[in-house]
Amino acid sequence: MTVTGVYFIPDSAGAPTLENIKDKLTKRYQPQPQARWTLEHRLLRETVPSNVTEDNNPRALRYLQILSLSHHEGKSYLNISAPQSQTGAQSTSSTPMPDGGNDQVQAGTMVTIPQGQTLDLVQLMATKMGPLWTQRQTLHVSNGLSYDLQDFKVRLGEVKQGQNAIHKGVIAELEWLAGSESHTWGKQKDAETDDWETGELIIRALWEGLDIPGSREIIRAPGVGQEQGKGMDVARQYCEILRLR
Repeated sequence: MTVTGVYFIPDSAGAPTLENIKDKLTKRYQPQPQARWTLEHRLLRETVPSNVTEDNNPRALRYLQILSLSHHEGKSYLNISAPQSQTGAQSTSSTPMPDGGNDQVQAGTMVTIPQGQTLDLVQLMATKMGPLWTQRQTLHVSNGLSYDLQDFKVRLGEVKQGQNAIHKGVIAELEWLAGSESHTWGKQKDAETDDWETGELIIRALWEGLDIPGSREIIRAPGVGQEQGKGMDVARQYCEILRLR
């Protein structure tokens, strides 16, 4: 299995640029450049809650996200946020995390569709389901950078919004191959520690070594660790971190 962490550095005065992060990564770790990558993320929101929660409280508006990643080609990910009351309480039980704990947040419903049908779905939502869902934001990464780094794959990219390509920040994906013994990044791997716990430590150690201020981290997003082998984990992480306010 693989363990991933996704980091976002929002655009602000003095925030590190993609070039700053690339320079730090290459000088500290000497990774090997790989193929470029792309991302597209669409965020839609319900216009009117369709019903109430199980405890009869008014339900907050849900989000629908459509995500495409070039390194998970051939499919797009659809994520609908879980029903939630306006007070923030979940309407159903929460989803266990990979360590057997409880994240106290209900995971959204995620499915995949063939990537070739994504545009058809977007058009359907706009023309037939406009009264129910409204598009809030479209984000993309074009020509992102990727690297091989021993037991890691690292992807970096500038996140831009809409046709005017408004700069929103820089995103980084760190993918660690669980079980690899080639490098522990200063963390001793314990045989009894599960892959997710170990992966978290190793991913954070690599990122902290870059000394990037102001970043937001997503590793244990709701639902992560429940659906292996389909790219669902990293898709959930991207959906969580790209729901920009």
